[in-house]
Amino acid sequence: MAHAAVRRLVGPIRTALAAGLLLSASLVVIGAVATTAAASTSQPIVLGDICSCTGPEASSIAQTSPTIQAWASWENAHGGIDGHKVEVIVKDDGYNPGTALSDATQLVSSDHAVAIFDNSDVDTSWESYIQQQKIPGIGGLDTAAGYTNPDFFPPGGTYQYETTVGVQTTKQAGIKKEADLYCVEVAICAQSSSQLKTALSKVGLQLVYSAGIGFAAPNYTAQCLAAKQSGATGMTVADASAIVAKVASDCAAQGYEPTQFSADGSVSSSWLTTPGMEGNIDSEPDVPWFVHDSATKTFYAALDKYAPSVPTSPNFGEIALSTWAAGIEVQEAIQAGNVTATPTAAEVTNGLYHLPAGTTLGGLAPPIHFVAGKIASNPCDYIMGIKNQKFVQLDGDMVGIARSRQRVTPAETGAVIRADACGAGEHRLHPSPGQRVVSQPPFQYDGGRAATCANDVHPVAIDGVESAGRLIRRPKEVKSDRVVGAAAGQGSHEYYHD
Repeated sequence: MAHAAVRRLVGPIRTALAAGLLLSASLVVIGAVATTAAASTSQPIVLGDICSCTGPEASSIAQTSPTIQAWASWENAHGGIDGHKVEVIVKDDGYNPGTALSDATQLVSSDHAVAIFDNSDVDTSWESYIQQQKIPGIGGLDTAAGYTNPDFFPPGGTYQYETTVGVQTTKQAGIKKEADLYCVEVAICAQSSSQLKTALSKVGLQLVYSAGIGFAAPNYTAQCLAAKQSGATGMTVADASAIVAKVASDCAAQGYEPTQFSADGSVSSSWLTTPGMEGNIDSEPDVPWFVHDSATKTFYAALDKYAPSVPTSPNFGEIALSTWAAGIEVQEAIQAGNVTATPTAAEVTNGLYHLPAGTTLGGLAPPIHFVAGKIASNPCDYIMGIKNQKFVQLDGDMVGIARSRQRVTPAETGAVIRADACGAGEHRLHPSPGQRVVSQPPFQYDGGRAATCANDVHPVAIDGVESAGRLIRRPKEVKSDRVVGAAAGQGSHEYYHD
């Protein structure tokens, strides 16, 4: 989606991209159903999908609807979910807030949807309505709703960490000066630009040029020349995939090819052949879509069978994979919630809260966990990029940002703790002279994936003993004014030692 270009950028450099599909949303889609004796006595699970499938961000968002339809068809062809047929009702809000609210109202009051997928760029117009109606929102990975509304359940790394992660990646790439072009059609794009400037300055980097751009502009030559004149060697374009490609191409035509940083919904397969995109670095909220393994096998099988135009589209990319992950999240929630013959929104919500802590949705997402009444908070992303016109995973393919008040437990002898910034994995802390404990990335995650924490060291003074890392001699709360150099911001942190 729009803001995808500045979303997350951290860790070393090795991952990959593929593309998305521009397709106007249909109104109602019902997945094919496999009937069974059990299913005949169970009511269908009705789900809504509100998307901005037409409008300024269509080149990215339009692939979401056929993907979620393919998910429903696949589920139904395999017996449904716990014997329930799945019905997905798709509404295209056309990037119109009034239309979006009307769509949400109809989905809740007339269609009796028990959950709504958020693929809308104007979800601020309807998120509070479904919250009042106690309908869970599924998605919101790159919108404010995903990290400000406790009744939204994003299936991956959450948006509030985007800027910090992006700045870490920019710094590790050796960029000192950055330019930022952002969409003028979506409010969160401009907001991200001011956040980026602040975050860059905290680590000694500069935002030397910033400008809003419209999706209908004939070219972006003027902005490219201004960015070049500013001395920027890195650039973020917070816009849809087709606009990012157009900007990179226009800049290359002027002999200007800064390193392009991007993320989630903006990445697409067309970038592989776009001038100026070589060396691109991206961060993704879920496993990169171009990865073919046991986790993504069903994703590709369903698209090939029910939505073959999606993976062959030049716009095919991460937003499709994240949409599929949202479907799997609903599937697992329904199974965890033990829904009755007539599924309700309360049962789906209960299932979301009862997902096993640290579930990865079958390997599609970083560890996720939802707590009733609290906003989603997941600081982990996967890093990818373009190298030799191929999408590749970058060193340290999943990264995390330490959160305020995150507990590191349990502590074990030998200074080995089995919790990291992402909530899972092995992190070794080695004592060194002077009673200092220094974190030693990378740690091993999920049986061998390399991961690097964006916040490796916290120098902390406690009772005259300095510790760097996440350990001190005994359980103690560290106040914000005692914490130095916290890359994820200041706050209370709990440290534990064996």
